[in-house]
Amino acid sequence: MFSKNCQRWVYNEQGDVLTRILMNIVLAKANKERKLENIWRAFNALYDWKCVTNKSEKERINAILAYIKDADNFHFKKTIKEIKKIIADRQQFSRQARVFIEGINFSDRNYSGDLDRFKERYINLQYSDPILRKKIKEMFKYYIESHSEDFDKGTKKLYENLKKEWNNQSEIATPTDFIKYFVWFVYHFRNKDFHGEYWPTNFLIENIPHKELNDYADSLELLVIDLITYKGFLD
Repeated sequence: MFSKNCQRWVYNEQGDVLTRILMNIVLAKANKERKLENIWRAFNALYDWKCVTNKSEKERINAILAYIKDADNFHFKKTIKEIKKIIADRQQFSRQARVFIEGINFSDRNYSGDLDRFKERYINLQYSDPILRKKIKEMFKYYIESHSEDFDKGTKKLYENLKKEWNNQSEIATPTDFIKYFVWFVYHFRNKDFHGEYWPTNFLIENIPHKELNDYADSLELLVIDLITYKGFLD
């Protein structure tokens, strides 16, 4: 299947990573039903390569996101533009918000601990862009108010403190915040889909979610290509 020269390149560690990435991108092009899954595998190969293996998956993803934050924003210009389009779509965001909430793993027994985790991951200086903060804040407010009977006084006080912190944050937009939001959203969505918690999209008569999945896959593919072509990333 491969020539000898190609085999020598593949069995180089860096070449092996690139080959797996490219194979998964090709598979994504060939099979639309598994497009997002295959593109995520390409992204997975990147964060496994870039980070030590004894770290958790979330720690490895965070390392990639930290790298992007310190990189040249111009290199990721097209990817950020496409992700902004997805986030700006009101219908898509309503579904994203649900997945986002589900991904935080709120429990019935320990709301305070889960709210702390929410604060740490999504609120505490994670997103400086005012548009993103407004959207996530609206989603969070809806969840809290719709479950108000389940919250004790301590938890409600924590929520009030969160609102104050949010209002005091900087209004300076950071383009890479959009990448961070998008990656974590796709991570949560993929986990739900992988574990069979959503209907298979090809069984739906009005297949709007399937189109959205392709949008997510296309944007994630752009991010993967941006990373492998960024100077020094695979060194």
